[in-house]
Amino acid sequence: MKKLYSIFLLSAVLIFTSLGSYVLPQRVLAVESGEYEGEESVLEAEAAVTPGVGPGVYQDTNSNVKYKKSWSNPKNGGDGTYKDSAVINASLRLVFKGTEIIRVRLRKASNAGKAHIRIKEVGGGIFRDVDVDLRKSGGAIFDNFNTQGLNPNKKYRIRVSVKGANNVSTGVVGFDKFTLVGGGGGVPPSAPPTSAATRTPTPSSVPNPSRTPTPTVDPDNESAENENDPTEIAAETAVEGQIENEMAAQAAGTSSVYENSDPKVKYRSDAEWNKNADDPASSNNSDKVALSNVKNAKAVLKFKGGTKLTVQFSTTNDSGKASVRLKKVGGSVVGRKKVNLYTSSPSHNNSKAVFTGLNKNDTYIATVTVLRKKVPASGGKRVMLDKFVVEVPPSPTPTTVVPPQSSPTPTVDPEDEAGENENDPTEIAAEVVEEGQIEAEMNAEAAGTTTVYEDSDPKVKYKRDWQKNQDDPASSNNADKVAVSNSKNAKAILKFKGGKKLTVQFSTGADAGKVSVRVKKVGGAVVGRKKVNLYKANNSIHNTQAEFTGLNKNDTYIATVTVLRKKVPGSGGKLVRLDKFLVDTSGVPTATVIPGGPTLTPTPTVDPEDEEEENENDPDEIAAEEAEEAGIEAEMEAEAADSKTIYEDNDPKVKYKKNWQKIQDDPASTVPADKVSISDVKGAKAILKFTGGKQLTVQFSTNMDAGKVSVRVKKTGGPVVGRKKVNLYKPGASIHNNTKAVFTGLNKSDTYIATVTVLRKKKKASTGKKVYLDKFIVDTSRGPTATPTTGGPTLTPTPTEGAEEGWKIPIGEKDSLTINIGTVPTNTPGGPTATPTPTGVEGTPTPTPTGNPNIPHVTFKTKLYGAAETPDIKVRLKVVDLEESIADDAEAGSCEEPGTGEIYLKDLTLTANSAGEYSPKPGSTFTLLPGGTTHVVSAEGWVPMFQTSKNKNYSLLLKGPKHVNIEMEDNYVMKNNTAPEQNFDWTGNLLYAGDVPDPENDFVQDCVVNAADISLVKNRVLSETGREVTDEDLVVADLDYNERLNALDMGQMTTTLSTRPDED
Repeated sequence: MKKLYSIFLLSAVLIFTSLGSYVLPQRVLAVESGEYEGEESVLEAEAAVTPGVGPGVYQDTNSNVKYKKSWSNPKNGGDGTYKDSAVINASLRLVFKGTEIIRVRLRKASNAGKAHIRIKEVGGGIFRDVDVDLRKSGGAIFDNFNTQGLNPNKKYRIRVSVKGANNVSTGVVGFDKFTLVGGGGGVPPSAPPTSAATRTPTPSSVPNPSRTPTPTVDPDNESAENENDPTEIAAETAVEGQIENEMAAQAAGTSSVYENSDPKVKYRSDAEWNKNADDPASSNNSDKVALSNVKNAKAVLKFKGGTKLTVQFSTTNDSGKASVRLKKVGGSVVGRKKVNLYTSSPSHNNSKAVFTGLNKNDTYIATVTVLRKKVPASGGKRVMLDKFVVEVPPSPTPTTVVPPQSSPTPTVDPEDEAGENENDPTEIAAEVVEEGQIEAEMNAEAAGTTTVYEDSDPKVKYKRDWQKNQDDPASSNNADKVAVSNSKNAKAILKFKGGKKLTVQFSTGADAGKVSVRVKKVGGAVVGRKKVNLYKANNSIHNTQAEFTGLNKNDTYIATVTVLRKKVPGSGGKLVRLDKFLVDTSGVPTATVIPGGPTLTPTPTVDPEDEEEENENDPDEIAAEEAEEAGIEAEMEAEAADSKTIYEDNDPKVKYKKNWQKIQDDPASTVPADKVSISDVKGAKAILKFTGGKQLTVQFSTNMDAGKVSVRVKKTGGPVVGRKKVNLYKPGASIHNNTKAVFTGLNKSDTYIATVTVLRKKKKASTGKKVYLDKFIVDTSRGPTATPTTGGPTLTPTPTEGAEEGWKIPIGEKDSLTINIGTVPTNTPGGPTATPTPTGVEGTPTPTPTGNPNIPHVTFKTKLYGAAETPDIKVRLKVVDLEESIADDAEAGSCEEPGTGEIYLKDLTLTANSAGEYSPKPGSTFTLLPGGTTHVVSAEGWVPMFQTSKNKNYSLLLKGPKHVNIEMEDNYVMKNNTAPEQNFDWTGNLLYAGDVPDPENDFVQDCVVNAADISLVKNRVLSETGREVTDEDLVVADLDYNERLNALDMGQMTTTLSTRPDED
């Protein structure tokens, strides 16, 4: 009868800490005494003189595997053939060293029995004792037990012995092989017998460095997550194409949830992961994770049909960091997130990496990489992967149905808004409110200094809902991508420097709406605002722009694109399609401008070591390049031409010949992300094959030890388009990517090969001959080609503003927008106020109210803790008379009703300025309790304090709509009218969220933070995945006002509970 086989997998993990060793919780069965234990001293002595084998695969026929008692011989030594024994205490053993993981593969079947496995350090203690029941009716695959963490610097021995069954004759144990992973040292496995047809190659004694968990760039004190760590990104990029090739035959999954044990989740090496293991962060046996602490171990999922991906992990006090990278199949990287999985309180699947804006029609590959890095407090670096969750909505088409209150409802968005009012006070006020907040959020973001920022560029930051990197319906070119949104106030933000002009490009359509673009100097004033109508009866690509000129190249700016959710009457929708940001970083070139347009470099004559000029027509150099031309074209024939815009020096499309140091820190820059490829080897080349462009710019960095380089562009199968020789030497301060070779007049339908050649020549003053290559930039924009001027074809008309104009990147035809961004319109009585000036702002006098001068008035500024957005909110201002409230007959108040000596100013509306500071909203109303009368905040923002009296002592307490009550003033003597002292600054005493409204009790607060509040938030946060978030959910649990429910909201609760601010 044919036997059914399955596999048992065992690996061992030991996590070393400063306190010793920690072994994962595991059920350990009793070890039988007798002959087995009696042999320990013999085995120990044998292991002491046995060289430990190193990482590799050791089949049952390998000479290093030793047997005791009767074992059957397999037909061969390959995978899936076993040595069997049913003799009690029959055993096999192996001595090994230099390993972090060991796997034991045993047969599991209906006639199988029990096995005992012991791993012991030679000369030390027992690392693991495990009894394993291999009986399984009908046979099955068993591959869910895995531990890791052996010390690669120590020697161990492993023994597998037969423990029998109720019926000894059927207590068979079948052994297939040992697999040793990671570490180093030891001796390689002996070759199997000639007849053994093994599918696993004989491993080398030198481990695969990509699989060795040695954290060479893994400091234990990595306190922060650097999502753009160039070393990590380079390692992930290097295997990107390989992973995509491996997954090419894999059908994309189309379900919503992929557990770590799902067959659609592929692990690049089974030995590196413990799959479907019990989650040490959970007491629930059904909670399983895939666990690894092997550097660069990967879990990969190929999927389709989703608009959002969430990768869930569990956290513990010995967890490390993971990277999650999402790439469109056949396209670009959508995003990368680095996740810290350490927490002092273990929790199942509470840490997530989320990617939004996916296209349901596209296929993606998500790759989880173990970084083997950690925060200092963590006791280890393991990663526990729980599951992949793909949000699969019923329709991928953005809806134009007006959503509930928390969604972008266009309250001031008439369908018949035929013209653009660039100074619409409502729009401007909304943008001003967020201005300071955006600048604060972008404070840590390094300013970009490149020329082109596509919508998918990581430097472009998005707020609210956007579908990024989408096919442009206005174009038939698959390379034309846009970011799409119709969510009111959705924003795309770019922080940049080094430009004198900014152009923001959009595509138009029959369903497009209107957008605002605002540019502000960091730490300074708003440069300008433009409102753009994107509607066009016939779709048109990249033809509408907002331009801002007169920028200072030494200043840093923030450009904010805001979806207005407005449209002209003829449009069928309000969509915004953002294409790219173009920054004109050109400067006044040092080269002489000759007739026919500017050139990059002066005309050279000779080129010895002291070659002070560049001779672009040096016959020796040209002859050498021509000799290699045909060979290069032949080598590149099989290389597919790409049509991207930017090719960094490490792009796989850039091919190198001879010696180059790639992905190097640029000595001309202090920005870690600025990388270059460096060479000073004569004739070394960097080659790019491309198509779809009308202009090519090759960028280099300069330095004091830099030499000269030649750049040559040739049409495939055609003539040389041009050659430029560039001097990269610059005395004094070196500059990143400030020297360029530009080739214009290309045909977008043709394919070209650009070749960068190291000349190993220099100016006399230079201390070296190095070439620092930054990137290739291809202008793929559309638009008619300008009429060539004298001197040859150019993409732009003859410059009229000086030589520097010749360096501008052409962007084709554009709509002309004439904008008046001068003075703010005068406010008329009863008319709208564009930007109400809050009182108490430094540098402005305290205004005089128009109310009753015999009544005390107050105004104030306050801030919310951890708020991502700053919508208008309603608060309660509680005023307590310190004499009446402590009288013998005083009655205590409640959360809803004031007590003796207390008054409540209920539903007092606050609005925020650009710095996130809330103040009473001019003209808004509130209810005064007791009495229930309605009163109005003055036009200057002063709040009348009815039922209070001057010269009396009061305390003032403020409570937000989801916040605890905070005492802001204690024992304050009230004064009539608007004394300057009553213009309070409470921004140093933040409002903490925690007392959330209860939907089961008319959304009222109970003035205390307790388990009920925690449950109201936690239940909504944990159930957010896979369902529609309702308006009610946001009202209750969106504590940071970002219109999302996640761990940040629970973090607010934790902060409030830990700080315990004053409450009622």
